[in-house]
Amino acid sequence: MTVRRGQSRGFTLVELILAITLLAMVTVTAYMCLSTATRSWRVGTETADAINHGDYIMEQLLMGLRSAYYPDVNSVNGSSGQYGMQLVNDGDEEAARDTLSWVKLGSALVGTESEVANTPHKVVLSVVGKGESEDETLAQGGLVLKAWRMTALPEDFDPDDEEFVKPMLLMPGIVALDFRVFNPKDNLEAGKLPGVEEENEFELDDEKKWIDDDWTGDYTNRLPYAVEATLYLEPPNERSDPIKVQRVTTLPTAFLSWPEKFRKSDSKSNSKSNSGNANQRRGNASEPTREGRGQQPRPRENPVRRDK
Repeated sequence: MTVRRGQSRGFTLVELILAITLLAMVTVTAYMCLSTATRSWRVGTETADAINHGDYIMEQLLMGLRSAYYPDVNSVNGSSGQYGMQLVNDGDEEAARDTLSWVKLGSALVGTESEVANTPHKVVLSVVGKGESEDETLAQGGLVLKAWRMTALPEDFDPDDEEFVKPMLLMPGIVALDFRVFNPKDNLEAGKLPGVEEENEFELDDEKKWIDDDWTGDYTNRLPYAVEATLYLEPPNERSDPIKVQRVTTLPTAFLSWPEKFRKSDSKSNSKSNSGNANQRRGNASEPTREGRGQQPRPRENPVRRDK
């Protein structure tokens, strides 16, 4: 068949099928790219939100640690473990389920409207897995807080009884909680306590001076110099690792829990002060004044210049 000049030629069936196939391939590729970009943007947004929320919770935690309360040394004799810090180690890194408790002041962690915010209160931090608690408010799992005041408690008070202390979910999506404390033996070295000279000689980057185990024995009525807190956030997908948020803070009131060191440094300063006062008194006594002898001081006569 010959095609006359000026007569238009249409698409064949093969050309039409090929065009439709190419269009479908381009459409599918564009959809996959758009879907991947959308999913990545959503995961990135959720991760950023989780990190921001984790940073906020971490700042609250550090504020709570820095506001650790320790009363006068004489008032805590015989009350071992009541005003110190207790650390129960349970696993490491992404499998850690540590529990940390201490006494603090202020609204950090508990909130400004809490009835315990304006009085010394004990707080306990732990992690509950998803579906592990029978409490509906803790069903999704995460970082859990328990807090109660230290005074005016009923005789049958039990912090493990929810009738007395109601646990509160601080942040869902926390899958692990890991703590370390700075070696308390270093707190007994000369001049290495908060509030004492040469505080900056602490080397917090020395891994040998950190304790990963439980804070037990006599130390439960003590406060460590520093605490390292690590939160592990739920990963954005099953193939990703948990998101790690880690901070280190010092406890300004730690030196109050080491009375032997505190009294030692205090006695040194007092002895210097007393020796200085004694020398001053001796110096005043060696040169008695006219007032001390009961005589009135005579005004000093100005020398008179005589002209020749």
